[in-house]
Amino acid sequence: MASFQFEGVDEFIKELEKLGRDVDDIAFKAVDEGAKIMDEELRAEIRKQTTKYGTGTLAKSIHHNKPRKNALGIFTASTARGKDDKKGKYAKRSHASYTKGGKYVGHRSSYGSGAVRNQDKMFYLEFGNCRQPARPFMKKSVNNAEPKVLKKMQEVFDREVGAVDNL
Repeated sequence: MASFQFEGVDEFIKELEKLGRDVDDIAFKAVDEGAKIMDEELRAEIRKQTTKYGTGTLAKSIHHNKPRKNALGIFTASTARGKDDKKGKYAKRSHASYTKGGKYVGHRSSYGSGAVRNQDKMFYLEFGNCRQPARPFMKKSVNNAEPKVLKKMQEVFDREVGAVDNL
């Protein structure tokens, strides 16, 4: 019967356990840094699509949400936030009404009269509406950003795993 002795197993197991605990943290950091690249790509593509008529508010409103975890993994979403308080001749009118007692009841009270959500503007740019043609930009942005995002996520993973190895 043969026997052998292996030294250093405890330290190896501790390092693997440490890495196992840090996997979620590493993934959150990688997704967050990759989303920054996606935000920049979306902004650039929106600026290209709206050069003739855009004011830049839609491109400036692109941000990603805080990374979250669900059953499928860790994810985030880049989207347009906020609203545009457009006033004047072409402003959207509020669908507000008054009760018999004269009390104001606003249906768009959270956005105010004439407000246009940036998310709506992004949707209309991508899919068009009855007054403007579609100017698709999302697929192009994703295709342009994908290799950069994957490279950045790999860099974050290598950096964080290297930091764990140095402990």
